[in-house]
Amino acid sequence: MPHLSSCPLTPPQAPIPIPMPSYTS
Repeated sequence: MPHLSSCPLTPPQAPIPIPMPSYTS
């Protein structure tokens, strides 16, 4: 049984960078 921490199939817990032109303009 492989470790879940080492399993690359686990979904990323990092927040997805959403392209928002709020700070750009």
